[in-house]
Amino acid sequence: DYNGSEVIIIYNINNEGAKVNLNNTELIDRNIRGYLSVDGREVTLTNNELGMPKYSIVILK
Repeated sequence: DYNGSEVIIIYNINNEGAKVNLNNTELIDRNIRGYLSVDGREVTLTNNELGMPKYSIVILK
């Protein structure tokens, strides 16, 4: 938390893509502010589920 603003960083360090369900967490209602993936594939957020390619990082705010 910095001046009332908070970011969350989530890593997928696996060599396979991952789905992360954000329901029933404090991360619901966050938005993707940026991401990085080794193969250029997109990180998605649909219906509170993150779709993360292998070796990717996403920043939520």
